[in-house]
Amino acid sequence: MNNLFKNSKIFNDPYTHLICDNFLKDYQNYDESFPLDLLSTPIRMDRDLTYGDKNYEKIHQTTFKQLHNYIYSENFIKDFLEIFKKEFDKKFDNGELLYNPFELKIKSQPYEMRNFISRNNNINDEVFLFPRMDFGVGYAGYGYSNGGRGIHTDNVTRLISIMLFFTDQKDLRKGEHLLYEVEGKIPKIKKKVELKKNRLLASIQSNDAYHAVDPLLSGERRAIYMSISCSSKIWKDYEDPFLRKLSQNRS
Repeated sequence: MNNLFKNSKIFNDPYTHLICDNFLKDYQNYDESFPLDLLSTPIRMDRDLTYGDKNYEKIHQTTFKQLHNYIYSENFIKDFLEIFKKEFDKKFDNGELLYNPFELKIKSQPYEMRNFISRNNNINDEVFLFPRMDFGVGYAGYGYSNGGRGIHTDNVTRLISIMLFFTDQKDLRKGEHLLYEVEGKIPKIKKKVELKKNRLLASIQSNDAYHAVDPLLSGERRAIYMSISCSSKIWKDYEDPFLRKLSQNRS
């Protein structure tokens, strides 16, 4: 998994995120192996597959075994921490981050699964970072009742959210990833990230990381969802009641 980020660029508007095109070197083999027939009941998308599901082990018979081994490793977490180091240092210094992510333990084995999500806010318990990977597909209507269900920020245990797209925008009607900025308590679309095969999008899930899916009208939106999360709440609570309400997943 060397040189994964050689085609990447970091943006700070409206908040810190990275876009990396041509992420996987042998993407064609991954694309042909995408486990569409193994996906089952919804998690984030219309059909999903995650560690612990009945069919998940079958991906180890495909090209995705290599990606699985990278995601569930310390290197995966350390790579993304280093990419966003400057921003994490700033957010820890100003109190947005409750823990310094560079001082936390890393547990790279699968920890968060379909029916088991640990969100332990007791600071006396062990606090650590862990990864997760899900395969998913969205169809017409995706973005209304799933995919975040509108404008939101991810939960307070999520440090980084990452998506790897297996669909080109030209094959869809809408379905773009939208980045928002809140001006005078009014959320405004600041950037549309079009889907592109082998495009990776990663963003820090801070208190201002407002995003949504432009609801898909037609087509098949395939992606891998990855994340780096904390076993405890890692972001400071909102002080503004309006922003708490706007961030519907921030719990």
